[in-house]
Amino acid sequence: MSHLLFPRLHFRGQFSANVGTANNDDLGSPQFVDSALVRVDTLGMTDEAFATWLRGVEPGFGIRGGWNLYGDSGCRFVDPICHSTEPAPGTLATTAASDPAVGASVRLLRAVMTDQDPEGTTSTQIFAAQFNLSNPAAGIAVGGRPSRAVSRWVARRNLGVSGFRAFAAVWHSVIQPGPLTITPGTSPSLLALKAAHDNGKGLFIRYCTYLLVPLLSAAQLAADFAAGHPTTNPAIGKVLGTIGVWEPGTMITLAEGRRLGSGAVATSDHVDFRFNPATVHLDTANRRISVDFINSVPEVNDTLEKINLGPLDLRLTSADGVTTMLGTLANTRADYELRAGIADFDLPPAAVPNLAAGRLDLVQRSTGSALLTETPLVLETDDRAVYLQEGESRTINLHGWMLGQPAAGERITIRQFSTTNKTFAPVPPAAAVVTCPDHLDLDNHGGAAIALSGVAPGCCTLRFAGAISPAATDFFACVRVLPKDDFSAVPDDHITFAFVYENVLKYYHLLHPAMDVAIPGFELSVQASVELRADRIRTRIRDTPWDDPQYMPRTRELSAGKATLLLRWCDIVTPPG
Repeated sequence: MSHLLFPRLHFRGQFSANVGTANNDDLGSPQFVDSALVRVDTLGMTDEAFATWLRGVEPGFGIRGGWNLYGDSGCRFVDPICHSTEPAPGTLATTAASDPAVGASVRLLRAVMTDQDPEGTTSTQIFAAQFNLSNPAAGIAVGGRPSRAVSRWVARRNLGVSGFRAFAAVWHSVIQPGPLTITPGTSPSLLALKAAHDNGKGLFIRYCTYLLVPLLSAAQLAADFAAGHPTTNPAIGKVLGTIGVWEPGTMITLAEGRRLGSGAVATSDHVDFRFNPATVHLDTANRRISVDFINSVPEVNDTLEKINLGPLDLRLTSADGVTTMLGTLANTRADYELRAGIADFDLPPAAVPNLAAGRLDLVQRSTGSALLTETPLVLETDDRAVYLQEGESRTINLHGWMLGQPAAGERITIRQFSTTNKTFAPVPPAAAVVTCPDHLDLDNHGGAAIALSGVAPGCCTLRFAGAISPAATDFFACVRVLPKDDFSAVPDDHITFAFVYENVLKYYHLLHPAMDVAIPGFELSVQASVELRADRIRTRIRDTPWDDPQYMPRTRELSAGKATLLLRWCDIVTPPG
């Protein structure tokens, strides 16, 4: 179960991403970050001179430390509210009079956004302490800690704006039944959620972030930095999402269902583009098909109006070539936002027998081009962003579906690609980041466990494909191997602050200065300052779960070897008591 079933609660508003950018130097020149070894090269400068240089402007690039050098990795929902609900099929509430959940605030609290791969674009993560929906005046509340979300379908979506503002990403999280609390009041949609929760089900949350843009220009930042101001520059944009019911045992980083993938190239105002994927849920018992177009259809410009290609028809083609028109997508911004990208279509009785082996397409009526066409084989994993220590082994779980049914026995090929400098070049065995099988067979339930071993520091993408589409690029997992960093042979009397600073703290002091400015008077390069907080550092590393937003460092780049070194130093200067 997911947000494609009922009840559904839709929300919209603004989103803020206050990510740090100095470790994303793959587009700058000269490069000063070794993301594989998690090291900074000061290019022959002193740390102080390098910090000043990082705040300056590189002609043709901008601020050398990126558009948000002082970002603290935080992200949040700024002001979203629940603007509509669908307690049951055919019922849409848009006012508090019809459902008191309408108008409720929706918040993502104490959340952290960080890239698994500093040079990649497909494995950003959000860790949050709390997701809630509340309207105290109506006596309603929903809340709990959501699972880690990993970016999906990161792609250009807006044709009329430039830079990363044109891109969007989709996120999925689950709140398990145990930590989930629901106080429904008289809200029909929340009463339905509560009934599902009472039956052991959790909460499914899907949202899209888009049209994000930094608040300040490079010139404004440079002026602030020259004046000595540690100015933050978060990117602010839109968020649109849906809350639904989660069934234990189903995926937590994605809604399960059939998949419409990018089809034919379309053209508008002399610009060529493709639609982005969509997820399909079939309810044959009630003769309904629901499609999630949350990030599928491009927009014209910053008005956010959808591209006008004339009528877009959802069609079903049976195995023997008979085509049935299922309905037309209401392709306007208003319709898109009202149901947060979800469209429902009634299935003609005659079409139901053809669904199992049929193909779904979204067709531009004027040209007959299938802008979205069904991907027969879907291969997905909840282990989308995997971390390994060098020399560590683990397995990741893969799930395969063929037209919505388990792809039992399907042979899957696995190809490793480098993400360095966004080249996505195939990796020869000698340069592999991980070792893994080059093929495997899915079991009778369409699943498989892939054994990985981290053999070298760095990041890679493992792409999965079947015999139907051997060159597919849509299905993958991102893996980061952190360096071994073994300091076990270093005696305690050599573990000085200078040694720890050079091997651990320097990277964060220079590239993540938000760690310094967060606490008045604190500085990672000053021994007395760090000693005063040794106990807190120890707690945030040793005693805080890795997936907790309070874990340190927020970037999740600290190898086990470097963590052990830092903790040894903390134990020396402030023995645990």
